[in-house]
Amino acid sequence: MATAVFLALTLRRPLLLEGEAGVGKTEVAKVLARWTGGELLRLQCY
Repeated sequence: MATAVFLALTLRRPLLLEGEAGVGKTEVAKVLARWTGGELLRLQCY
């Protein structure tokens, strides 16, 4: 996940986080949005 976050920030591209529940996807998104001053867009997909 760290490499994906690094590349997304370096290339200034959106990042789609997928994975099992409880691994920290939402927290990573919250921190990145706060840190970059961006907007957090959270989609629930079932």
